[in-house]
Amino acid sequence: MHFVQAQLRIGVFRSPTEIVDSHDFGGTLWEQLDGAMERFRRLLQVRFEIKVTEPTLEGLARKEVWEYPLDAIREAVINALIHRDYTDTADIQIRVYDDELSIWNPGGLPPELSVEQLRQPQHLSRPRNPLLAQAFYYAGYIERWGTGTARILTLCREQGLPEPEFDAGSHYCPFVLLSVGYSSSRQAIAIIANQFMASLSPLCLLCVSFVPFRM
Repeated sequence: MHFVQAQLRIGVFRSPTEIVDSHDFGGTLWEQLDGAMERFRRLLQVRFEIKVTEPTLEGLARKEVWEYPLDAIREAVINALIHRDYTDTADIQIRVYDDELSIWNPGGLPPELSVEQLRQPQHLSRPRNPLLAQAFYYAGYIERWGTGTARILTLCREQGLPEPEFDAGSHYCPFVLLSVGYSSSRQAIAIIANQFMASLSPLCLLCVSFVPFRM
């Protein structure tokens, strides 16, 4: 059996009515997940943090900090793919704004779960589609212990982002990740800095990284 509506759509919005980019992802659920994550890596902003542990090349560690934690987005997309209502003709819709990313998932919350329970460190796992949940479990994507939303909250909290918002009152159960946002000047500075650092040789990078520590 093939469900035409079993696809995922990612759009970039400047306002609720102005769409500047849209991509559809079909195929298997694994392909939809991989395609969506690759698209996020192209769309979202990323900055690099350089940590110095010792004055050697080996002591330099670069960490990528994405606009939203990619692991949190991945967890939310997996949740949408597993728990959506596949009898509904709507797609999974992911809307990317300047200051938020929302996932609209056909189906809503099961009546046994509340938003308050989703925010708890643990809650009962109640998959809408048990066979899909089992397939993702055997593939190592989920644990089936009801800890997915708690991990998303933790990842956002660790990055200093506001807690995601859930709307249990809607049939499409929007899940919203909120960004702290960058001003235009901060965006420009980040782009220039990233280009400058990328152009340096490893030796120059070592010198630049240790300039602030000179007395």
